[in-house]
Amino acid sequence: MYDVIVVGAGPAGCTAAKALVKKGYKVLLVEKFKMPRYKSCSGVLIKKSMELVKKYFGEAVPESAMCTPTDNRGMVFTNDTGKEYRFEQEGLNVWRSHFDGWLAGKAEESGAEVMDGVVALSCTEKDGFVEVGLHGQKNFTEGARYVIDCEGVVGTLKRQIARQYAGKNTGEVPRYMTTYQTFNEGSIDLDPHYFYAYLQPELSEYDAWFNVKDDLLVLGVSVKDMEKSDIIMEASLPIWKRSTTCGSAGRRKRKSG
Repeated sequence: MYDVIVVGAGPAGCTAAKALVKKGYKVLLVEKFKMPRYKSCSGVLIKKSMELVKKYFGEAVPESAMCTPTDNRGMVFTNDTGKEYRFEQEGLNVWRSHFDGWLAGKAEESGAEVMDGVVALSCTEKDGFVEVGLHGQKNFTEGARYVIDCEGVVGTLKRQIARQYAGKNTGEVPRYMTTYQTFNEGSIDLDPHYFYAYLQPELSEYDAWFNVKDDLLVLGVSVKDMEKSDIIMEASLPIWKRSTTCGSAGRRKRKSG
């Protein structure tokens, strides 16, 4: 029996696990993918995030988690009418795979038990504790006084709760957005030290983004229907080139970052 089971070994989950262990609690940190794992994300740590890492983990982000250009200088947003807004701020460019892996390692070093490659399938309240259904090499259960769900908005437990409770009054279950990223070889006429976000509806069903990691051009879109992701990405590429004065683009490829 654990005091707390934390689901999701991202920054929130790893921080929660480490902080709880420091307070003397017995903690299990569960991650559905084998670490290090890919995460669709900008991988940009703003100044506040960098400060929180030092506060809760006692040291700065290691160079092993960084990618070039290492320093992020801010974000540039373009709204749905094409107007640009620039925000200058100190930041850091990281691969989420290495960054999250480092955080999970620190949580484990502090005394948290870490299970990766294990999916949290269910969460059931019992008499005085919570039973969590898990699946790794086999199905099993673990109990805890409390469960903290840090998987993110599309986590398995959150989807389960949404199906059970969200539609009680309206009869509607929330729809989710899926992010889709490609990693491209080529060049582009944008400053690689900034993260760019675009809200034009012709680019994406929610938002689109661009940044550079280790000389790869990262293009991303948000879609309501994952089956349409390739179609939307292909349709948006000519618009990307016009909007960003894109230079020579090489073959597209994915990278587990």
